[in-house]
Amino acid sequence: MSSLQAIIRTETKVYPERFMGYLSVIIMELNITCLHRRNMLMCTECCGVPVYANATSAKCKQCEKETALRINPRMLGPVIDETGTTSTGKLILSSSAWEQLLGRTAEELVASTADVLKYLEQRLLFVRVTLLFGWVAEEGEGVGRLCIWGVRM
Repeated sequence: MSSLQAIIRTETKVYPERFMGYLSVIIMELNITCLHRRNMLMCTECCGVPVYANATSAKCKQCEKETALRINPRMLGPVIDETGTTSTGKLILSSSAWEQLLGRTAEELVASTADVLKYLEQRLLFVRVTLLFGWVAEEGEGVGRLCIWGVRM
């Protein structure tokens, strides 16, 4: 991971907008049970305010509008490879990537009992996975974020 930034920066001279690849990483921390207890498994932002719930939709406290929620990115803690690490919540995972990682949809996740979630967390801890990613430069800056579109176990 430490060399990924250098590779992307080098490749941007040839491919100025996009870069795709894969990373083989180990999951060092998961926060499934903690987020479940705090009623924060799912989240989104509405009216500039974060909205959390253990459901796939919730009402915004500002505008009272029903909003769809996604799996909380803070569920996935640091992941490491032989060269570096990422911080908690820094990776952006697609809905299909979450489903591939967790082995269940968001609806199935929120319907799971605390015991099932604890088992899932323990089963995935310290597992090596391959993250399929895309990186897109933000306009004019050459800076971007890793977006995970697939997970292979």
